[in-house]
Amino acid sequence: PVRQYVEWQERIIEEDVDFTTNVAYVAPKGDIDPQQLIAENAPLLPGTLVFRTSYSRFDVTKADGVIGADAMDNYVVYSILSDIPRPSTMVGQIILPCSTPSPTSYEFIVLSRARRVDARSYNEERLGKAYSGCGLYVMAVQKMQDDERLERVGVGVIFEQAWLKSMAGEKVVYLG
Repeated sequence: PVRQYVEWQERIIEEDVDFTTNVAYVAPKGDIDPQQLIAENAPLLPGTLVFRTSYSRFDVTKADGVIGADAMDNYVVYSILSDIPRPSTMVGQIILPCSTPSPTSYEFIVLSRARRVDARSYNEERLGKAYSGCGLYVMAVQKMQDDERLERVGVGVIFEQAWLKSMAGEKVVYLG
């Protein structure tokens, strides 16, 4: 595999969130019944990860002025956009193959909470006051050809309040 360095500028936002006034992302709960997966003919090929998470669709566009990006790069930073609260609000960043058309749209799944976010790209006017843990690690995914499994396209961070406003759904993911 080809490895390259794409600089991802970020800093910790130290303010704690007051969960009595802010809505917070809560990971979907529930067991995954192996017998049900077998009965439903789930795509359980060797190496397939099976987990429950939330998902939503967002637009992405190539980010301007990315440090470390040039014509020889295989991956570059894209901005994740949302029309909530206003059209084309940048709500996160993701590293995608440089061959990704811009703009385009992907389904995203949540991986975990991010303790660090790029404070320079956080727009408090549009997204509310920043706080420690206000980001979520996400993965852009697409269906594998001739299969029900999903494959990774890229990984990034999205701001929690944008995720909550996206009306995300919940599902069991088969990641191949």
